[in-house]
Amino acid sequence: MSDTSSDAAPERGHAQGRDDAVAFLRRLGAAGAPATVLVVMLDQVGDPSVSPDDAVEDVLRARLEPLIRSTDLLRLIGPGEFVLIVPSGVNAAGAALIDRVRGVAALPVDASDGSWSLAVRVGVSSFDAEREEPVVAVDAARADARGGR
Repeated sequence: MSDTSSDAAPERGHAQGRDDAVAFLRRLGAAGAPATVLVVMLDQVGDPSVSPDDAVEDVLRARLEPLIRSTDLLRLIGPGEFVLIVPSGVNAAGAALIDRVRGVAALPVDASDGSWSLAVRVGVSSFDAEREEPVVAVDAARADARGGR
């Protein structure tokens, strides 16, 4: 489930990633399973209107993929913005996952011009189908990430 590739234009691919996340949450909700929703966003250094390039997104994707299980979902939902959905709903699991996400992002990236680390913002929300719509949980995690948490 961790495939984030798309043959569509980037904007459509991002919309498809968001649609996939909402559909995944709907299926979990129908099964009565709560979830933790994380949005991992590359923190832009410099001009915030410049989108991260594909190579940096690829590095972040490669760092996130080992954290997920076959029951989780990872999708690209915006430029430099990934959603990770973990069926659990346990707040402690969310906090531990945030720490692991930040940890793998901070690992050095070796390049020809030296070593550097990714800077990310991580937003989190809990999803319970009895209390909210899936899109609300995704939007809440996105807003949390944009707030700098």
